[in-house]
Amino acid sequence: MLLCGGILEGLLVEVLGGAAPSPARDSAGRPEWHPAALLEVAGKREVLGGAALPVQQCLPLYRSLIQSSPRARLRASVTQDDAEAALHAVRMLVKRLPSLESDPVRVG
Repeated sequence: MLLCGGILEGLLVEVLGGAAPSPARDSAGRPEWHPAALLEVAGKREVLGGAALPVQQCLPLYRSLIQSSPRARLRASVTQDDAEAALHAVRMLVKRLPSLESDPVRVG
């Protein structure tokens, strides 16, 4: 789940480029993209296609797993189905990359 979530978030940030909302900054000043904003822009730009539902399910769970609070991480429960859905979402988005690169108008 951690690897797939990171891959999905990274792909969305990269594919959306300038179309993605400006990132907030964390306490160390590093850019921090909000998954809901990425999903909203990706939906409007039709970036996700058939991967929309698996990606929407994966990103919030991934974010809860990377929280700095141990309590928040402990509340997150990952099932085998969650992990398989995350891997499926990565595969679907990676398959869409060639069509997204050839259609820059769609992604902004």
